Amino acid sequence: MERGLLAPRARKRNTLYHFRNGPHSAKSMFHKTDTLDYVVCLEGEMIHHMDKGFVTLKPGDVLIQRGTNHCWENRGDVPARLVIVLVDGNRNGLVRSAARRMLDSIM
Repeated sequence: MERGLLAPRARKRNTLYHFRNGPHSAKSMFHKTDTLDYVVCLEGEMIHHMDKGFVTLKPGDVLIQRGTNHCWENRGDVPARLVIVLVDGNRNGLVRSAARRMLDSIM
């Protein structure tokens, strides 16, 4: 899967991994996924933008996120290469079950 910054979707109860090349000057659109993501920077530098700030990943850096509104940008002179592991993390189900437990505990 060498399609620039587009990411595949993990299906329910599945885990998916892929390598991602971020060409020089590439930037994705802001998006939010229903997965728990483990991102490892292998080569180059990639900027991970979030609603409040950003983080620059360099080779060897690891980022873990769940349901974060984010986008990726490569401002460097060379392509960036990431390995990304996506684990199904249905936020709606998690929020519903947590809300149910909270309501049950106070009623």
